[in-house]
Amino acid sequence: ELDGGAPIFTQEQVAKMLNDDPSDGWGNTNWIKETFGMGITSQHNVTANGGTDKIKYFASLGYLEQKGNIENFDFYRYNLRSNIDAKIANNLTLTLGIAGSISDTRSPGYAAGGSMAAGVSSPAWLSVAEQAAYAHPYLPMEIDGIPVASRNAYNNAVNPVAAASLSGNNKSVTNSIQTNITLKWDLPWVKGLNMKFTGGFDHSGSVSKNFSTPYQVWLETVPNSTTNDISYGLVTDARNQVDRTLGEGYSQWRRLVSQTSINYANVFGKHNVDAMVLMESRDYKSNRFAAYGKGFYFVELPELNMARVPSDNPISGSSDANRSLGFVGRVKYDYDNRYLAELSARYDGSYKFAGNVPGKRWGLFPSLSLGWRLSNEDFFNVDFIDNLKIRGSVGVLGSDPISPYAFLSTMSFIGGSNPTPQVIFNGQQQNALMTTAVANPNLTWEKMVAYNFGFDATLWSRMLGIEFDVFYNYTWDILGAQSAMPGSMGGYYTTYINNNSVDSKGFDLMLTHDNRVGDFYYGAKLNVSYAKTRYIKYQDSPNTPDYAKRTGKSPWATPVMVAEGLFQSEEEIDNSPYIQGARPRPGDIKYADLNGDGIISYAQDRALRGKPNRPELTAGLDIYGGWKGFDFAMLFTAGALHEISLTGTYYNYNDDNTIFTKPFKAGSNAPRFLVEQAWRPDNTAGTYPRLSVNAPNTNNAYASTFWYKDGKYVRMKSAQLGYTIPRKITQKIGSDNIRVYVEGTNLFTLSGLPQGIDPERPGVTNGYYPQQRTIMGGITISF
Repeated sequence: ELDGGAPIFTQEQVAKMLNDDPSDGWGNTNWIKETFGMGITSQHNVTANGGTDKIKYFASLGYLEQKGNIENFDFYRYNLRSNIDAKIANNLTLTLGIAGSISDTRSPGYAAGGSMAAGVSSPAWLSVAEQAAYAHPYLPMEIDGIPVASRNAYNNAVNPVAAASLSGNNKSVTNSIQTNITLKWDLPWVKGLNMKFTGGFDHSGSVSKNFSTPYQVWLETVPNSTTNDISYGLVTDARNQVDRTLGEGYSQWRRLVSQTSINYANVFGKHNVDAMVLMESRDYKSNRFAAYGKGFYFVELPELNMARVPSDNPISGSSDANRSLGFVGRVKYDYDNRYLAELSARYDGSYKFAGNVPGKRWGLFPSLSLGWRLSNEDFFNVDFIDNLKIRGSVGVLGSDPISPYAFLSTMSFIGGSNPTPQVIFNGQQQNALMTTAVANPNLTWEKMVAYNFGFDATLWSRMLGIEFDVFYNYTWDILGAQSAMPGSMGGYYTTYINNNSVDSKGFDLMLTHDNRVGDFYYGAKLNVSYAKTRYIKYQDSPNTPDYAKRTGKSPWATPVMVAEGLFQSEEEIDNSPYIQGARPRPGDIKYADLNGDGIISYAQDRALRGKPNRPELTAGLDIYGGWKGFDFAMLFTAGALHEISLTGTYYNYNDDNTIFTKPFKAGSNAPRFLVEQAWRPDNTAGTYPRLSVNAPNTNNAYASTFWYKDGKYVRMKSAQLGYTIPRKITQKIGSDNIRVYVEGTNLFTLSGLPQGIDPERPGVTNGYYPQQRTIMGGITISF
């Protein structure tokens, strides 16, 4: 009605929705309850260890099974680990380690949502979680055994229960192995000198099979001016595919790592010396292959040789390879455990930078740290301080966070992967190449200089421990895409450059406390961290107004409109700057005219506002204790000084809204808070804009500061309660130790965010797989 139109449903139709009689075509379905259930997790581990003074061994075998909160989303894992330490000669030791796992992931044709949303056989925006948000509660689940589907604004037929049970099946099996070998030789003729070699071989291979099966649903048509009853038409599900399709793929990677070092450690009176020289190399290779087919007669035989025809893209494949080499040197010295110093340096080479340009591929990164243990000085005589050390450090780090071969020019066919003739050559149309990236052989390492100063202390017979650090980090030569710059500064050239710089400053604090009172012991660890990051230099265009420039602002700041509340009357709208697009109504968001031209413009009136979407202040509290065989542990996490934006992260002009900002977006259901706290003529103090079912308009759809919410939270991450049976009882059954326990994770969260928004997520799109609360019981037996 606030859109100026008639009500969508009559009171008679609402009564039919609530009468629990689906024969009239109406229903009253709780789609969230029907879609999400209780997931079950079971985990079993067996370990064994032992040995002699010559050889020691350890082995473990584990199994994990997880049944998802949504039907047909399952995960299974088998894992094995074994280590052997052997003294094979007087001065020669050998360490062997091997770990392997088999992971089996299963799901229907539609993805779950969130991180699983990039499904092979369905687009991310049709995930089961999002379909649950779009499924209309006034519909029955099925009619005559055929699922009933809601119609969203894009005419997609959505039914989350059918999507989870009828859309096909995806299966991915990954076999992984990690191995390492270490040989250490203590040179007998020089005390404290040894040589060590460590080598590692890791391999992972995945086989995936994604079988997509279309199914039919009854698609709703709601009453309109000419009809009084709801009607249905038989259509295919939202993927709109006719044939059953199958995609099979195989991918693998392997990594070789080696470290060769010479180490020296010795004591000369009160002088302690420790030195090391190390060479490290890494070699990585991977490849992928996939094949597709469609038109399967039998659901029971999803094999490629049963496909009637290949799919539109029958085969794909790719490969990758990279290498790195580095050298490390380190010298540590302390005198009488009072004065401490460490000097180290890395010399690293990266294949991501040009090898034929001096000073680009290789980087030298030194560091220095100094410490002074005051509590060991003769003049320091403070009874309640057991240990006090002050320390400081400065060092340079390097990183190469860009794609391989970014320093080279790249070309691609005009028209992409399916090129069409674009040029005339020798009188005939021919395919053609175009430059997609311009070479920049001067690319080199990002560099960060880190300054740190702090102290460590223990007090009152180690009852209280304190670690405190303040830091300042400055990063320059940041690798960024030239396309992020305006055209006047080279933005039309797709290449990387070293340009921008940021700094970060803050502190880290850790407090520990342990105590025992009779049979009761307890302890606590509190850590608090604060970090604020900003751009020191950014290639802003000279024509960019100050409120839109990135220099001086957080790297996570987003360009948004600046909200000034909600319009309360037509008179207020008349006296406000003109808003491009549809005329706003009372209850719509009011925006600031930042450039003062009398027009609210998306292009000219966006500012980089808002706090980071990641907490600048974080904290964790670990509490533990025990009494006469009972033990407990609790972990709390918290975050503050950040904001969560309820608008989308895609920012496509005037449709930045999500299901958490736009009531009934694209035909979806509306979150309860948007309805109950909406502006109305009889509730002008409402928190959120007026209810509307119209298509998005410039009034409320813009990404704006209105939708920034304080992200501070406290979460009980885990809690465990256990009991160890007295040994005199367990020995009677041949066991050294038996412990039973119950454990919970994500037990509760305190925050001011609307229901359904996770404060630990940096952004919101259109929903994600829900945070799971897990309750688990178990038993540990040792022999």
